[in-house]
Amino acid sequence: MAGIEEKSISAQDSRRVMGWAVLLQLGSMFVFLLPDLVISPERSSLFGLDIKTYKNLLTIFEAMGMEVLIVFALKRLKDLTWVESLQYLGFKKPNQRQIIIGILSCLPVVFCCIYNYQTGAASFTVISWTEIVSLFILPGLHEETFYRGFLFRLFRENRPFFPAAILAGIFWSSSHLVNYAFVFRLYPHRLAFQLTCVLLLSIPAAYLFERGGNVIWGWMIFHIGYDYFFETFPVNPPFAEDGFFTGWQIQIFAVIILTCLVTWGLTAWLLPATLKKLEVKNQTS
Repeated sequence: MAGIEEKSISAQDSRRVMGWAVLLQLGSMFVFLLPDLVISPERSSLFGLDIKTYKNLLTIFEAMGMEVLIVFALKRLKDLTWVESLQYLGFKKPNQRQIIIGILSCLPVVFCCIYNYQTGAASFTVISWTEIVSLFILPGLHEETFYRGFLFRLFRENRPFFPAAILAGIFWSSSHLVNYAFVFRLYPHRLAFQLTCVLLLSIPAAYLFERGGNVIWGWMIFHIGYDYFFETFPVNPPFAEDGFFTGWQIQIFAVIILTCLVTWGLTAWLLPATLKKLEVKNQTS
């Protein structure tokens, strides 16, 4: 692993990094749009499967292909083997403290969903296994691989923490622009709110990732949990009123801020020495 850390991106390679970043970003957005673009919404089934299941399976295979492409891009940029590339992206032995932080960071989301369900503001939805994989597990895996393991780590090699985290966060946030095509077309202010929340979460995400030894699992647990709980407990229409900064949006914003504070605080407390060691490596590499 020491050999991997020594192979830094030079200033001359910054354009190559940004080129791959933009290419993979556009590819990722296209992949998650493709099922809705190529399959007519009027169809109810395809190849013996209901259309929803077919779209989910198509998304699964496309996302797996994007993961391979990300590893390949890193392999080319850093001159690594396939195994070294996976390790660089954060696929290493789980850090137990980082895992605990990822789980505890989900608590504000869980409490919010339970409270809304008990008060009648949210309902419970049963989700199929294809939806769990295509809507939660693979997006969490893909986004953490790309935006933390790939972009943040490469940006971090010649930038301080906050510029690197924010730049990777801008990429992560802008990837949600695809939601405008199908979800927020009539509600652009909701899209702006989502982009803001994602950008805010990118800071504690990068912080936990780096302090945990550039390991991907901690924040991935939160990422999957966040998407799962809010999709499983959707908000009922009377509570999800339209408008800018409504009661629901204020509640979500409070959850985001609380999550940032919980993650940052627990990371600084439970993983205090890791960041200093990594900063020394980044400065000397």
